[in-house]
Amino acid sequence: MELVPGVKYTYIIDDCYNASPLSMRSALETLKGRARIKRTMWSRRAQEYEAKINSGDIVAIAEVVRDLFRSDTQPEQSYSERQLYEAALDRLSREIAAVQRVTETEAVKEIEVWKADKRLLKAGFRADLVVSVPKGQADRIKAELLAPQPLLAPVAEGQRVGLMRVSFDGKPFGEYPVVALEAAAPAGIFGRAWDTLRLWLK
Repeated sequence: MELVPGVKYTYIIDDCYNASPLSMRSALETLKGRARIKRTMWSRRAQEYEAKINSGDIVAIAEVVRDLFRSDTQPEQSYSERQLYEAALDRLSREIAAVQRVTETEAVKEIEVWKADKRLLKAGFRADLVVSVPKGQADRIKAELLAPQPLLAPVAEGQRVGLMRVSFDGKPFGEYPVVALEAAAPAGIFGRAWDTLRLWLK
């Protein structure tokens, strides 16, 4: 699994050949969930886990990783559990490619704001931005941040201030709202007057 610098504000885990945005999101959500272990004999559960691993379904594989994971405070895995866990983890890492390094608290851009108590406003996403790509094709993703100007104060935290447009191989992939990660209050009377003059001259 290779960590590749992504487009402008992201990193890419590039080791995937068959992931869609929906299935990849579902797999990540599955990993965050609670283990769902059936009360059946281990031999039968092991067969079910092995079938999921061999299915190629990343959500099913993620279920195996989730169910067999053990934290430091839990009993250790048995040898057979560990073998299946490592197999599922390895398969999952080879199936998934994700652009996921822009979190809701991480600014992707500082946008100029006018007539405000600050010159630059931190902007980003309400939730993690996750995009899946075929293996070896991460460099074909392009992202463009569209931020209409002038942006005038007051600006509320969470207010939409732009749009991230993502394309893959020159074709539209998706559009993601960009919001203010902080508020911008109006400047004083002299600050507002100065920016009014600057806008008039611009």
